[in-house]
Amino acid sequence: MRRAGKTDSTLKTYGRFLDAFAAWLGERDPADITKLAELEEWFDQWEADYGARYGKAPSQNTVRNHETALSTFYDFLYRREYVEANPMGKLQRTRRGKSKKGDHLSQSEFNALLDEPLTPQEKIIIPVYAWTAARASEVLAASQGDVDLYEETITIRHSKTEAGERVIPILPELRNAIEDWFQYLFRMGPRDDRLPLLVTENRTAMKHSYAWRVVKRVAGRAGVRRRESSDKAGENVSEITLHTLRRTLATLLLNGFPGRDPVRAEVVKALCGHTDVRTTLAYYAELEQATVAAEIRRAV
Repeated sequence: MRRAGKTDSTLKTYGRFLDAFAAWLGERDPADITKLAELEEWFDQWEADYGARYGKAPSQNTVRNHETALSTFYDFLYRREYVEANPMGKLQRTRRGKSKKGDHLSQSEFNALLDEPLTPQEKIIIPVYAWTAARASEVLAASQGDVDLYEETITIRHSKTEAGERVIPILPELRNAIEDWFQYLFRMGPRDDRLPLLVTENRTAMKHSYAWRVVKRVAGRAGVRRRESSDKAGENVSEITLHTLRRTLATLLLNGFPGRDPVRAEVVKALCGHTDVRTTLAYYAELEQATVAAEIRRAV
């Protein structure tokens, strides 16, 4: 999968499912699992363990990802002639679950979040996720050299899909943040095109967990979708995540910022790095009824 260009996040997700499957197998050879009934026994056990651990059933998309991971593994065994057929081919696959409607910020929530960053790290992490609609892993993998302030673009080279390898425009709101960040890096030392864009003082890439904590902290300070913290460290004080910012920009562009025309769905799709505009509309950008009505009135 790594040779095929899959991202680290995908490898981690698949690995988590396959590790659990391997533990269930014990001393048995996975090539000996050839019947659909045996696989269904595993899925029943996994869902029971999941419910006991989290107090709820896994989502449709989690189950679907699990099925995909196991199917990919058995396809690997089949191509190398360890098994005569992929037993997952007989399984009735789980349908893709629906995304949460409204899983994006309103314009006022978006503005409140952008007003709250205080530290240099907060002042780059919030804008770069808010104004690019890039995946969390794509931003963390970008280098300082991928940023071209002259052309006002960020090149996304490490992406989840081939369609995700793209050039993102640097909007004025983001340009100011990047310029301030680069000046900060000049003073601190780690300003080098070969280093990550989101770099630490130790010249290493910031981790996803750190960016997650920054978004939670800033959103909590801004009073955006505050919640009682559910973690021991008391950091999960807001409902929003890095992915919320990706959905938010996509939705605001699709419906139009105040006083601005909406952006075509195909353009939002290209910005997000999707291969199909249906993915954009179904899971990332919510087309509001007011936008539909306004578009029709303008056309007629």
